[in-house]
Amino acid sequence: MKSNESKVAETEEEELLKAFKLTRLSAVCLGLAWLTISAAAQNIEPIYAFTNSGFSSPRNPRADLIPGRDGNFYGTTEYGGSGGFGTVFKVTTSGVMTVLGNFDSFNTGGDPYGGVTFGPDGNLYGTTYFSGPGGVGTVFRVTTNGVVTSISFH
Repeated sequence: MKSNESKVAETEEEELLKAFKLTRLSAVCLGLAWLTISAAAQNIEPIYAFTNSGFSSPRNPRADLIPGRDGNFYGTTEYGGSGGFGTVFKVTTSGVMTVLGNFDSFNTGGDPYGGVTFGPDGNLYGTTYFSGPGGVGTVFRVTTNGVVTSISFH
């Protein structure tokens, strides 16, 4: 007859083996799921391509897009636009891009690296890296109709 200590040790060993087998099974399932997702993720379909076709062409997007309530996506480019120092844009899921705001360096700032976010009023807000009236960047607001307002840091 086995002692209680021996029975406890065998039970603990059985539990560890069960946990190990469950962990291995989980790892295999996760691995298969990852392979399935990875295989599906290989189909990247560009919906808009930025170009460098001149000073005013919006280019070099640095931040993530954000979804709008209207089904469009919103973002910024570091360069381009009528002022040459970046843009705020929207793009539809079918690839139609519209520039909503342009940065001119002097009044509105330049190089909006950080993207935009929607404020509670439905406008887009973000920051520029440099320039503006104070010389060291701006906080800006852009309406979805394209009116740009900036607040400079002094």
